[in-house]
Amino acid sequence: DLQSENTSLILSTGNQKREFGIQISKDGLPGRVPLWVILLSAFAGLLLLMLLILALWKIGFFKRPLKKKME
Repeated sequence: DLQSENTSLILSTGNQKREFGIQISKDGLPGRVPLWVILLSAFAGLLLLMLLILALWKIGFFKRPLKKKME
């Protein structure tokens, strides 16, 4: 079922080409992100970074292979 606020819009079954735009919106302020989403995202990002650093440290990524030669 189609409804329109514009009463001049008439849909017919003819072969005529019609173009019209549709605007869909929801209630609430646009561009507003809840604070808990920001805090949870920051915490998840820091946790992921810590896990990545821990994994690299465990496989020896941060150790110098030529440390004895430098001395």
